[in-house]
Amino acid sequence: MRVSLPLGLRELGGVAWKGMRERFAALAAGDFDRFFTRRTLGVIAIVSTTLCVASLAALAVVLVRGAGATPAVATGRPWLSPVSIHIVRAPLRSDGKPRIDVTLNYANVGTEPARGVVIAMRSGTVPETVSTNTLDAVFAGGNATCDALISPEDGAVVFPSASMARHFSQTDGLANEDWIANKQGVLVVQACIKYQTASGAIHTTRICQYVEPQLDKPLDQRRMRYCADGNGAD
Repeated sequence: MRVSLPLGLRELGGVAWKGMRERFAALAAGDFDRFFTRRTLGVIAIVSTTLCVASLAALAVVLVRGAGATPAVATGRPWLSPVSIHIVRAPLRSDGKPRIDVTLNYANVGTEPARGVVIAMRSGTVPETVSTNTLDAVFAGGNATCDALISPEDGAVVFPSASMARHFSQTDGLANEDWIANKQGVLVVQACIKYQTASGAIHTTRICQYVEPQLDKPLDQRRMRYCADGNGAD
């Protein structure tokens, strides 16, 4: 039986097959000029460059969308966050009236240094009938501690660190302590942290916490709770 080869295979014999082998040998040796025409090489270069640019653009879109899920990272800014407020009794004043030392612990949980950091804090006894049902609904009134604060251009700098807290302390008088003893009032601390970003934008963190009336414990061992007002950040 005679087998007839397809037309394409029959044309590969002789000179045609020899020329094809020479072209593949040139390709293997890296001699692209013999395998491709100048026009073909130009088209390949343009297509390769276009695909590379498109890939980089797609990667940039993915990175921007991913960064948008975390505001602090996306905007690359500082965030000064309160960590805790600690209160202890201080020595009595010369007239025998009680005093307290109040310490605000805070940290920069953002991604850039906070510049021009300035803090204001005040404490006082606010009349409030406190019971188990009202512990989470104590209103201390407007928090005006940010109003007169000015963030100085060359003021304190707080670098990012979620593990190391900074401290701000002051000593205040303690008035109307009998309100606290009778659960007719609470000891409230209001504070404001004002700071700048690298671009000069001003931001604030407002804090309001009160001392839970755990009368069987010393003042420095009582729990702190957030007020129902006076808190915020921008």
